[in-house]
Amino acid sequence: MLLAAAALILRIRMTMPQHLAARAKTEEDVHAVWVQAVYDALLVMKLPSMPSESPIAYAARLDATGRLPVRMKPIGKQLSAVFYGKLIPGEHDLASLRAAWNALNVHITPVNRAKLILRRAFMPLKRRSFAARG
Repeated sequence: MLLAAAALILRIRMTMPQHLAARAKTEEDVHAVWVQAVYDALLVMKLPSMPSESPIAYAARLDATGRLPVRMKPIGKQLSAVFYGKLIPGEHDLASLRAAWNALNVHITPVNRAKLILRRAFMPLKRRSFAARG
């Protein structure tokens, strides 16, 4: 039983965005880790993106709800520039995503935080990837 608990704690620790970002090899990989973390947080807050919705439209819809502690429109513009414009994300882009993740993480209820942790630990990335939506 103790071994199973230790394995669970290790699995949770290894799937935290901070750990995955530290292990990423390129700036694009780090960017993808933080984008996925933000999208996962929004999903457990019951604010998923719609099929074929652009990052800018999604961010505008999120800002219109007024439920979030951070404005998402600048992040949506940045995501569109990276995904559609093929720009390489810089340190400022990564910092804004980390700040959005931290603000959303504080805003998530404890029950949803537990769901987020378990979702990240046990659901394969290819099934929850923001890029696979739409």
